[in-house]
Amino acid sequence: MTDTMFNGRERSRTTTSDRRHGVFDHRPEPSVPLADDHPAIVGSTTRYPKSVIRTKTRSMILKDGKHQRKLGDRIKVGAWAGAKVFAVTLIERETCPSYCEMWRTCYGNNMHWSHRHDPARPGSLDDLELEVNLACWTHEKVAIRLHVLGDFPTMEYAELWHRALRTHDNLHLFGFTALRVGGSRHGDAIAHEIAIMNRHYPDRCRIRWSGTWAGGGGDYGGGGAMVRDIADPENTPGAFPCSAQTGKADGCDTCGMCWAEKHWRSTVVFQDHGRPKSGRKSEMAP
Repeated sequence: MTDTMFNGRERSRTTTSDRRHGVFDHRPEPSVPLADDHPAIVGSTTRYPKSVIRTKTRSMILKDGKHQRKLGDRIKVGAWAGAKVFAVTLIERETCPSYCEMWRTCYGNNMHWSHRHDPARPGSLDDLELEVNLACWTHEKVAIRLHVLGDFPTMEYAELWHRALRTHDNLHLFGFTALRVGGSRHGDAIAHEIAIMNRHYPDRCRIRWSGTWAGGGGDYGGGGAMVRDIADPENTPGAFPCSAQTGKADGCDTCGMCWAEKHWRSTVVFQDHGRPKSGRKSEMAP
């Protein structure tokens, strides 16, 4: 495995200038699988250790969604329309359960630009809670993506989000977790906390269960998410493909299916754990 080839095919690149002007390489780029002896796999951490923020800085933990190509600035459709979008990015693998099915092929393997925050940094959770409070006081409606990378690492972290939902009735959460019932005693407790959040705030909390276990996640507080070909006949009945990958939507802001009530008991299917198949239509250069 090299950084410039995937299955013998040269990988695409996007320059800093391209990103700044909203121009993206539109060719599909599967996520890079890491070998079992890769330092990121052996050390249960990111492939890009220099991107991790482990000390107090001026960098915000909550990142504006307009800087995330798949998220967008503000939700335009559905029940959450008008919500200002933010995202949280943690450290892949380091904050994830080791039984995650995407352990070696995490799309974080492609994301060398992302700033990954360490939730174990002293004061990190206090900083995050303050940022969430400020966002909810500033905007009429807020939607936060959990997590671009990473997962719920501790019960204290999960309780922070549960407390935020109780405190702010304009806060909406969406995202995915690889935690599952029976995964581990530690993971069970956090998974139950997430399920309670989904059940207590069904209109504002939509955390989906990822992996093949997710097909039965409907009875555990919500829908699922899988990385699998949508044409696979063995797929979960009623599953739907990610619209950003099929090109039917620019991203989460113009789709809304993952948190829509109509699709909440279904499973969203991603064709690959790599980048979307096209750039944002609204940002494409002439």
